Amino acid sequence: ERKQLGGGDLYLRGDQIVLAPTFIAVGDDLVARDRRAPVLFSIPAGTLKPGRYQVTLLGQQSSRTWPLEVR
Repeated sequence: ERKQLGGGDLYLRGDQIVLAPTFIAVGDDLVARDRRAPVLFSIPAGTLKPGRYQVTLLGQQSSRTWPLEVR
C-alpha cells in the first residue's frame, strides 16, 4: 500500500516478451490504489512483428504468463 505502479519496461527476445513493472513510493499520508485495479501497458505500434509471442508479467512473489498473437 506504500507503492504504486509508475511505469514499466518491455524486454523482447525472439518470441518471448517480458514486462517488468516499476513502482514509486507514495507520500506518507497517501495510500496506493486497490491492488486489483486494472492497469494498461501500451506498446507503440510497430514494436512487435506479426507472429506468436509468450508474454510474462514479472511479480514480486509470482509472475503471470499468457500467449499473444500479433497480426
